[in-house]
Amino acid sequence: MKNIIFDKTVIFGPNADEKQLQAMMDYCFGCEQFERNFGLEFSCGDGLFVSDFGDDDDELLDKYDGFVDFFAPPRNEETGFDYEIDVPYRFTICQKDPDDWSIRIDSRDCRFYINEIEIEPN
Repeated sequence: MKNIIFDKTVIFGPNADEKQLQAMMDYCFGCEQFERNFGLEFSCGDGLFVSDFGDDDDELLDKYDGFVDFFAPPRNEETGFDYEIDVPYRFTICQKDPDDWSIRIDSRDCRFYINEIEIEPN
């Protein structure tokens, strides 16, 4: 991996460092952008995921809107695979063009990796 601009290792579950996870999301301009870039989805609480809600689940959407459960493992959006608890995951962002420092943290300007495997952002 070349041109690394972000590289953090985190764990999920009861031993997660909530401040570090929040800082990672802030670096990517919020939870939704972080999820899109890395192809995963965080639980919104009580073991639920917003993508599981139906269009008519307004009550659930209102209840969980904006909540991120850092202590539950996220899941891969494509496969539904849950990440493991207390297992280290390395999140890396690399710049595509090393000469362009006016980058956006999105798939136009960056490549995204989890444990050195490139992720195709959604």
